[in-house]
Amino acid sequence: MAREGSWQLWSRANPRSVGEYQLLGRLGAGGMGRAALFDGGSSQIVTRGQVLHTGKGRSFTVSAWVSLSGRPAFFATAVGQDAGDVSCFYLQYSPAENRWAFARPGLRALSYTVPKPGVWTHLVGVCDGARGQLLLYVGEFRRSAAMTATPSPPMVP
Repeated sequence: MAREGSWQLWSRANPRSVGEYQLLGRLGAGGMGRAALFDGGSSQIVTRGQVLHTGKGRSFTVSAWVSLSGRPAFFATAVGQDAGDVSCFYLQYSPAENRWAFARPGLRALSYTVPKPGVWTHLVGVCDGARGQLLLYVGEFRRSAAMTATPSPPMVP
């Protein structure tokens, strides 16, 4: 599998618009350098268009370093890609289960452990399109898997 892209959220050359995204929020201290800080409501990073090809049979991997300031009452999405009325995937905190989640429409992998507020955590979501499988890694360990007999329908070409 070839790597298609990677984006830094901050650079000395242009701290608010590296690559082709717009940061609607602010930058602050992170677990390893600087981080985007979100207010739990309107803060987001927006690209100009589709970044990943996530259609039927497509495989992809997304990752993020995340830290919760508390236990949010609503979903806290670190990485997602919109596709019309829904997103084709989410790498997020799920308040109903109080767990990290990697989800696609009709398929969801949840972490085994409860997130610890204030702790920087590395999340990796892997979608194996051929197998219709989602894997969620928390830190360096696989923490969850979800499978379906038929992969979710494509949300984006």
